[in-house]
Amino acid sequence: SAMCLTMVAAMSGQRALLIECDTRRMERSGLAESNDYGLLEVLAGKVSLDHALRREPASGAYILPLSRHPLSVNDVL
Repeated sequence: SAMCLTMVAAMSGQRALLIECDTRRMERSGLAESNDYGLLEVLAGKVSLDHALRREPASGAYILPLSRHPLSVNDVL
C-alpha cells in the first residue's frame, strides 16, 4: 500500500510524504483522528501546509491526511 511504501522510504533515510486525496475513503492512515486539519483545509486556505502535516513516529514519514472534518470537495472548490 502507499502507506507502507512511504514508511519504508522514510526508514531507509529518504524524505517521504504521503498525501491522502481520496474523498471517498477518509482516515486511511489512521492518523486523521489526531489531526484537526488536513489537505482540504490547506486547499481552502484555512491553515498552512506546515500546520496540517503530521509525522509518523515509527518511520519519520510525513503524512498529509485528507481531513478529519466533514468537508466536501465542493466546500473547497
